[in-house]
Amino acid sequence: MSAMPPPPQSPLPPADVAAAEGPEAPLQALLQRGQVWRGRQACALPRGVWPSGQPPLDAALPGGGWPRQGLVDCLAEGRGFGELALFAPLLRAAGRACWLAPPHVPYAPALQQWGLDLREQLWLQPAADERLWAAETVLQSGLYPLLLAWLPAAGEAALRRLSLAAEEQGVLLLAWRGVAQAAQACPARLRLRLAGTSAGLRIDLFKGRGLQPRSLLLSPESADVVALSARPAAGAGVPDAARHAA
Repeated sequence: MSAMPPPPQSPLPPADVAAAEGPEAPLQALLQRGQVWRGRQACALPRGVWPSGQPPLDAALPGGGWPRQGLVDCLAEGRGFGELALFAPLLRAAGRACWLAPPHVPYAPALQQWGLDLREQLWLQPAADERLWAAETVLQSGLYPLLLAWLPAAGEAALRRLSLAAEEQGVLLLAWRGVAQAAQACPARLRLRLAGTSAGLRIDLFKGRGLQPRSLLLSPESADVVALSARPAAGAGVPDAARHAA
């Protein structure tokens, strides 16, 4: 179980059938299986959204909140700067959540302070070479509507497989990776970059289906999100070790 099994093959219609139905037949087959994203048409989320708990953030997110299924790519500059607090309302709304390979043991008193039932929180710490397999197993089980998975080494192919599993099972996957992956292709519904600053938690929403890129700030004093700009700062979401958000 040290590696993910190869993805199942989804054969296209036989060549003779495709020829009889016309050159568009293979494309129609892909569309019917949901394997092609049709731009802004995909912005409609059939299962609705989860409110973020912050009206300015809801206004910035496509559909008015966090998607209830699929992949959200969370690119964090370091760790331990309050990045998880942004998702406290989401965790409450989801009720049950699985934490896979977090860099630190989830702090139970903080989770309780957020209003979470610890009996509904599952913590898994698989070996590094089993994280992708474990994430896919949790997604396919459908037992948890929310999966937070720290997958620093996950590439595009692995994320695409996990994204499909999340969509099929109606699970929201928050994949935590480093900002170095920002320049890589990713099949996520939404991509955001998080960084700790002297003013609070900076949130750069830089790519998504139907997204108007923008930057926001979560203030640690008021726990409120405020809008900073209509678009992320220059280079937001682009790895640059020398640059820090102000």
